[in-house]
Amino acid sequence: MVQFLRGTTCTAVSWLFVSIGLRKAQDRGAHRLKVYRNYPNADDELWKRAFWSLLAFDHILGASLGRGIATGQEE
Repeated sequence: MVQFLRGTTCTAVSWLFVSIGLRKAQDRGAHRLKVYRNYPNADDELWKRAFWSLLAFDHILGASLGRGIATGQEE
């Protein structure tokens, strides 16, 4: 959905969806290594991939819109 909204006039809405998704992933703990199990698990891998994808979108949209990033890690 985010990629679709980036191509429309609603780019700011995609930034909003990314920040909401990123906060949900952080609330679940997807950004912490100790949350994942020692053995491979499909659910954990999907959360990890979702977090890193949302983080990338957050940086891209923040830079293109001139807004801050949701993670607070200014570079």
